[in-house]
Amino acid sequence: MAANPAPPGRGASPRVSWRDASTVIENEASRRRIRIDECDRRLADPDAIERDRDTWRAIKAEAVREAAAFDVVSMLIERMRDPYIADRLRELAEAEAREADVAADQVQGE
Repeated sequence: MAANPAPPGRGASPRVSWRDASTVIENEASRRRIRIDECDRRLADPDAIERDRDTWRAIKAEAVREAAAFDVVSMLIERMRDPYIADRLRELAEAEAREADVAADQVQGE
């Protein structure tokens, strides 16, 4: 896998494999699930005041949203591991690049 393009004004980005990316996503999703469990535990506390409960509800809602997003990204990573899908996406990207080149040539020819 080629190195990731560096953002402007920064050095080269580190190489990231699909396995590395997948592991990071799974770890982050797990952290959100742990946070959700912690929120549930604190919300179940009979001594918690309502202001604290509101805070924990908001934290839980954000963690649920983030966990769902990480689950979607994880699913996409799994799909990208399918050689057919990866090849098809590469073909589509190459076709788009050719179309962009044709359009640029047409603009320059005008």
